[in-house]
Amino acid sequence: MFCDPTRAAHWRQRTGLPFRIFAPMLNPAVITTAARMAQCPLGESALNLVTLTYLAISCAHHKSRPFAEVLTLTLKLLDDLNEGPGQPRKPPRRTDKDKHNPKVHDPDQLSNSAFTQARARMPWGFWLALIGLLADNFEHAHPTLALWRGRYRLLCLDGSTIDLPNEKALLQHFGSAGRGKGRRQAQARLVLLQLTNARIPWRFDLTPLDQAEVQVAQRLLADVRRDDVVLMDRAFFTYETFWRIANRDAFFVTRLRKQIKYKALRELAPGDRLVEWCPQSAAAKKAIKEQDLPTSIKLRVINYQVKGFRPSAVVTNLLDAQAVTAHDLVGLAATEEGRRVQAGLYHRRWQIEISFFELKVTQGLEGSLRSRAPAGIRYEVAGHLLHYLLMRWLLADAAKEAGTDDPLRLSFQEALREYNDLEPRLFAAGLRKIKKVWRPRLLSWLASHEVPWRPNRHYKRPNDTKAKHKGGGRYQPASKLETDPPERPPAGPAPQKQIVKRE
Repeated sequence: MFCDPTRAAHWRQRTGLPFRIFAPMLNPAVITTAARMAQCPLGESALNLVTLTYLAISCAHHKSRPFAEVLTLTLKLLDDLNEGPGQPRKPPRRTDKDKHNPKVHDPDQLSNSAFTQARARMPWGFWLALIGLLADNFEHAHPTLALWRGRYRLLCLDGSTIDLPNEKALLQHFGSAGRGKGRRQAQARLVLLQLTNARIPWRFDLTPLDQAEVQVAQRLLADVRRDDVVLMDRAFFTYETFWRIANRDAFFVTRLRKQIKYKALRELAPGDRLVEWCPQSAAAKKAIKEQDLPTSIKLRVINYQVKGFRPSAVVTNLLDAQAVTAHDLVGLAATEEGRRVQAGLYHRRWQIEISFFELKVTQGLEGSLRSRAPAGIRYEVAGHLLHYLLMRWLLADAAKEAGTDDPLRLSFQEALREYNDLEPRLFAAGLRKIKKVWRPRLLSWLASHEVPWRPNRHYKRPNDTKAKHKGGGRYQPASKLETDPPERPPAGPAPQKQIVKRE
């Protein structure tokens, strides 16, 4: 695009207006630092990296609007609030020669094709660097939220698929999954590593379906630091993954697979054993040979059973049973002596499942993607993750201002609604008023929407064994739990049905 510094500054200011509430977290200086980390130029055109970053958040926030309307939405709102030009501008006269002219006459107009070409040139490494930089900045702003017991940093690892528009380019690039009766659905794989106690995305990647979750996760685990505790599902139960984490002096907690055979060394406590695992699979032996890994690893296996559920076991390399007890790993959330007890480490892994739900359903990532090209899909998904991170950061600030230590108790859905209601006022307010008035008021509104404390909450599976799971399995009959309501006594014989004869 034609490089015009005046026009670039004009668009940077315009696109940043709705998101000045996020100025303490996201500003041009942070974006410039991320561009330097990704070794990509910032750009001097109207659609430089700063403008494109703000537009990505706007596209995620206004998911029901097409790209053309998102580009001019700010100007329309300014005109409605009488903060823009006094009189509507008369559109300049355009000819066929001006169709592809980058020197647009009106500085308030950008073509949709120019936006499409600019975002296609946007490097994917910039988004990875920006999300990682913001997550690191969040740790410095809220150090206690990242840590457990003041030492261990809790991370959650998991992956999910995202339904994409069934376009030929997306099907060829990302791949597809079967939906029954010969139907195919274009999908991409999103693997996320997040800060557990605040649901802040820390590292992520968006890949085609032919890249397995374990392979993508191993790339993300390269940034794990000393004394990190990675909570993950048993889908990541591989010998190579365990040693990738252990070699960085970090720890992991996952569920035990049934087919795993190990040698018991000694018992640490009832149901808590120290074992040695020597893998015998061909994939594990190949990884041991190629990466020069040890032939065995010492693990800790904790067997437990929640009343009403089938027995289970957790595997970890936190071998010190005195520092981290079995209850610390598999305990359930409860209320004891008037105080709230958080769930054990492994059960906190469910926070990343909630994050995927908030991203895909509450925020509307899945089903609202407009792009028909792989570069556009990556741009939109990154914008959604950035928007989610900033909203989660706002909730952490709101919890801190309200004097609570758990931002997960604040409703993310209500936070989106409060921000939507406040957005038109942000256009009419200056930066000083936003900082002194609207930001503190928004934080107080967010802190007022507290999610009720509901430990031991559960949903039973239906007793109908013929009900099929979406993956093809059968539902198992659920046992009756103590938290179930008591059965009602019979109310007496049922009234007989009266039969009225017609004449």
